[in-house]
Amino acid sequence: CIIITLMSASEPVAALWVAGVLMGVQIIDNNILMPLIVGNKVKLNALAIIIGVLVAGAVAGFAAMFLAIPALAVLKIIFERVEHLQPWAMLLGDETTIEEEQKNPVRQAFYKVRKRSIERKTATPR
Repeated sequence: CIIITLMSASEPVAALWVAGVLMGVQIIDNNILMPLIVGNKVKLNALAIIIGVLVAGAVAGFAAMFLAIPALAVLKIIFERVEHLQPWAMLLGDETTIEEEQKNPVRQAFYKVRKRSIERKTATPR
């Protein structure tokens, strides 16, 4: 999108704005939303996901970044089943209390959207 903006805009400042907006969206998406969404599904801690993806990328490259989350989920399951490794499973896990869930505004928004979606699906057609 930056190249297209450079070709189509009369001023190069427009490309800087596009780059800034693109970076902002990517930072929010990759560092806040994706760990919350993916971590919620596999019950992994968001910080563990971020560190795991960064370490996998540094050690084994770009392709390993895609495999980091499933590998962490498998490790967590193994750690839960082996008694002396259970503290590591707790460290990787994201089991929060109901009170903590209610205080998190991002998760509240996700729950509201999901609740509305379920209500629409279960509503009887007229």
